[in-house]
Parts: sequence; C-alpha cells; structure tokens
Amino acid sequence: MEVKKIDNKFTNLLNEKAYLIKSVIKKLNIYENYEEFYQIGTIALYDAFIKYDAKKDKYQNFDVYAYYTILNYLKNELTKINKYKKIEMCIDLYQNDYLAPIIEDDLINRIELEDLFRCLSNQQQQIFKLKRLGYKNEEIAKSLNLSLEQLKYQLKLSFHKIRDIVNKININ
Repeated sequence: MEVKKIDNKFTNLLNEKAYLIKSVIKKLNIYENYEEFYQIGTIALYDAFIKYDAKKDKYQNFDVYAYYTILNYLKNELTKINKYKKIEMCIDLYQNDYLAPIIEDDLINRIELEDLFRCLSNQQQQIFKLKRLGYKNEEIAKSLNLSLEQLKYQLKLSFHKIRDIVNKININ
C-alpha cells in the first residue's frame, strides 16, 4: 500500500514538474537522444523526490532542488558520452602510424583504466601501467622481455579491444 502511494505521488509530481526536465534539456542544448535524456531526467526527478527534506530548505522550494538535481544528472551523462567519444576519436587517430607517437601519451592518460582494463590481458595491463608511469617503449619492452615489435603489436591489440568496447558503449 505504501509503495502505491509513493508511485501515485510521483506520477502526479512527474506530470506537474515535467517542465523542469524539459527546461534543463533545452538549457543544455540536447537535441539528439532526447527521449534517453528525458528518461534520465525522470530518474533525477525521482531521486530529488525521494531525497528532498523540506525541513532543511528554509525557502521550501522543491522546484529549485529538483532542477539542480536534474541538471547534475544530465551534465554527468553528457560528460560520460563526451569522454568516450574523445577516446574513440583518439583511438581512430592512433591507427595512423604517423600520428600514433604524437597522441599515444595523451590517449593513455585519457583512458579510464579502471573501466577498460578488464578487457586487456595481464601483459597489456602491465604495458599500460608502465606507459602511464612515463616509461618509453624500449624500456617497457626490455623490462617485459619483449621485442619492440611485439610491444607495439600488443599496444595495437589493446587499442583495438578498447575501441570495440567504446563502440559498444556508444551503440547502447
């Protein structure tokens, strides 16, 4: 019975406050994937509905609290999307042998290792850890008992795996 009351209250609130979600989407100039962002805004409104404590708000203004909750949710989602698009773009550039050395350090620093490491072999993970510490390819190859060509091949395989994951994220 209690859950039904919350569902009904939130449904009524959503109908009444949908303009907050729409105004945040408009403010952030979101035109692609509108429905997806609207759903995220709905989740944010629900979060605000659950967490709002009128006792702590001396102005008793739920709308302001909800607006900024929605704004933060949508900004976080945009940040995630942009981060993965930048990684994907860098990986595509990495395929060009001329540009690879130039962008390699930047790309390695951009990659969220915790998220993407799981797809790599132990050896590939070691290579990335050493690259992040600033070691050069020759030094890494020597410390891992690899030829320079083997190291470069492992890096190329790693970037292919990462690109596949990024593509899957962008599709979903």
